[in-house]
Amino acid sequence: TPAGMSFQRTQALGNGRDELARQLEVKVTNMLKDFTQVTGVGTAATVDKVASNVSKQVASQTLAGSKQKAMWIAEDGELYILVVLDPNAVKKETENAVKSSFKNDGALWQQFQAKKAQDELSAEIDKMVK
Repeated sequence: TPAGMSFQRTQALGNGRDELARQLEVKVTNMLKDFTQVTGVGTAATVDKVASNVSKQVASQTLAGSKQKAMWIAEDGELYILVVLDPNAVKKETENAVKSSFKNDGALWQQFQAKKAQDELSAEIDKMVK
């Protein structure tokens, strides 16, 4: 890329971490609309069809211990980076999350934020429907 190897590496690491976060937990909201209309009769009939699909995926994770394990460049110049998580760090973070989310204000805040995100998505979908 004209932006250089450093930019390409940062992008690849970010994409890898995004994918890891979605694999750990992802909230998906989806709406599919389908419309078909026929006008006319017989050979003069015309069919109008409209379909739209809206999907939003949101991941919010702390990836403690994520790091680059391998890097390679394809023949076309595309940079690939293998991003991994330290299993011990994941175990520790999972245990801490379970302990800290039981009846505390942080858990209530997270629920509020999740509801807020759902409401924002619903508003965006409503704009598309109008």
